[in-house]
Amino acid sequence: MKSMFPSEHDIYLFHQGNLFHSYRIMGAHVTREDDVPGTRFTVWAPQAQAVYVVGSFNAWQAEEHRMQRIEASGIWTLFIPEVGQGTVYKYQIHSPSGAKLLKSDPY
Repeated sequence: MKSMFPSEHDIYLFHQGNLFHSYRIMGAHVTREDDVPGTRFTVWAPQAQAVYVVGSFNAWQAEEHRMQRIEASGIWTLFIPEVGQGTVYKYQIHSPSGAKLLKSDPY
């Protein structure tokens, strides 16, 4: 099983306002997980009911790439294999009212 990213300590510092290098964790990062190349997406959306990554790699269809909420942190994360640098994407955030909002990555 893969370790969850970001770490519990990162989440603690983020909520304390002391994660001074949050850009290293939040946003999109090309990486390898379990020897598979891809991109790790991480975003803070505390009121969201669901968050998806949509882009050119999935024909802008949200159902394929639902992010995982890290407990009660409001942070959502997902690793997508074979997505590389320069890929066009946005987050589709499902609000408590049921609205589906496309948002650019703040990082």
